[in-house]
Amino acid sequence: MLAASAWAVVVPASAPPARAVAQPAVGAVSVRAHHADALRPGPTGKAAPGRASWYPRSGMCGASTRLAKGTLATVTDRANGRSVTVINDDRGSAGVHARIIDLCETAFAQLAPLDQGVVAVDVGW
Repeated sequence: MLAASAWAVVVPASAPPARAVAQPAVGAVSVRAHHADALRPGPTGKAAPGRASWYPRSGMCGASTRLAKGTLATVTDRANGRSVTVINDDRGSAGVHARIIDLCETAFAQLAPLDQGVVAVDVGW
């Protein structure tokens, strides 16, 4: 029979502590002072580049055929670094080349002026 000390787990002193992955709140807005051209993955480590448009709807939501309903997505404007977190609750942007997500009016306005219509974005989820 082994002594209790034989079952101890040895962790090197140089091992980094484990961190929980925090998910952004729906509607959270951030601006990156410096942003690179690299994709910005979301909590699951997935990201995709594309274009975003807007549609008249209230709330902080988005519509995408590429994301499952209920998925939290962080959408970052590639031109200015502003980002907003929305919940995908609809199917949209079908059949429009390079259109990855349609944002509700409120969410799009936090990224760019509504009269801009379409912006180049990174979507992380």
